[in-house]
Amino acid sequence: MFRRQNLFFPLLALTLFLFVPGAIVVAAPEVKGTITFVFWDYGPEVQAGWDTTLVNFKSENPGVKVDLVGAQGNSWGEYLDKVATMIAGGKRLDTIWLATEGIRQLAIKGLIRPVDDLIARDKAELQEYFDDVAPSLINGTKVNGKLYGFPYSWNNMVVWYRPGHLKAAGLAAPKPNWTRDDFLRYAQKLTKENVYGYAVENAFFVGTIPWLFANGTSLFNESFTKATADDPKVAEAMQFLVDLVHKYKVSPDPAGVSTFNMFQAGQLSMFGAGRWPILTFSRDPSFKDFDVQLWPKAQTQVTEYGVDNFPIFTSSKNVEAAWKLVKFMTRKDVQSQMVGTAERPVGNIPARRSLAISRDMASIPNYKVFYASLDNAKSVPAPPGFNKVESIWLRYVTQMTANEMPVKEALSKAQAELTQMLAEN
Repeated sequence: MFRRQNLFFPLLALTLFLFVPGAIVVAAPEVKGTITFVFWDYGPEVQAGWDTTLVNFKSENPGVKVDLVGAQGNSWGEYLDKVATMIAGGKRLDTIWLATEGIRQLAIKGLIRPVDDLIARDKAELQEYFDDVAPSLINGTKVNGKLYGFPYSWNNMVVWYRPGHLKAAGLAAPKPNWTRDDFLRYAQKLTKENVYGYAVENAFFVGTIPWLFANGTSLFNESFTKATADDPKVAEAMQFLVDLVHKYKVSPDPAGVSTFNMFQAGQLSMFGAGRWPILTFSRDPSFKDFDVQLWPKAQTQVTEYGVDNFPIFTSSKNVEAAWKLVKFMTRKDVQSQMVGTAERPVGNIPARRSLAISRDMASIPNYKVFYASLDNAKSVPAPPGFNKVESIWLRYVTQMTANEMPVKEALSKAQAELTQMLAEN
């Protein structure tokens, strides 16, 4: 958004055997104890949101106490740094709010446990959830074939645009199969005095990776054993972004750009994001001039996505209570909170298909494009050491988009650093 690992523990209470004529019924043990839940504390409203989400869990499980622990940061990478510091300091954690960017990192280090055994045990209870979630989202929580939790919500990258601006420029709404050349033509026609056609952003998930994916490339191979920043297709995609700023002049300087504010103020016609901008735009009920479309195609048309879930730490002393919370987050009544309302908007997309394509999501006219795009979706690159990857990549992206370093030189240096990072992780 997106907008951020095998022990089996005994049950915490004795199993009670209830005898009835002709059968033995095994009653599930009452789950008790305290679990620590760490979350990304990116703003003052975040903990209050989790408190609201967990109200029913606490009432249904009076024997379980949930300690919420916030870890601050400006990105998933910074959040992971803070969590690593907690663990190194001896903080005992049971479960964590974690995005794709961190799942592999914690799994490879053995800090979170696979839950395939627990899923097999509770298969009947969970089948309705699996039937309601796209397989690509489920796969987004897997590492080396093992599942580390259930998708709770997610985001993918689409292009936001102002229909009023397009109409004034004589442009029709972009079609789902529009190309990068179409996009450039739109951006050029939409750019005029005090209005930019598009905003390039010095960002990982939002600003650069979608353009690499669309060009049929990425920063790493599929198994994350090799960096591929030196791929000519990466250079072509990054040169395109640099040219949007300096050659075509359809984008403002990415340094310090306030994308949402410019878009809402009419100074920007297109930008890239997931669903989360609705959090900002909904604060002004009179602002309705927005819609979304799939990311434009270059070599291929691919949507980048990332999911969040709740892995359980291998160090947890109360796996059953943590698992109870993880399963609670799969429920339809819980995930329905991700749809949001005018009074309490929410930025992510619920993992459940039935909720994501419901009319309640229709504050964005073309809202169905979000879930439909999963037919051609690719997970955000998330190798071990993602926090380091993000830092390395953005340092060179900033130099490229500022025209401080030629694209090929920057990518050559990025390739060397990313290769070294993989060797160390």
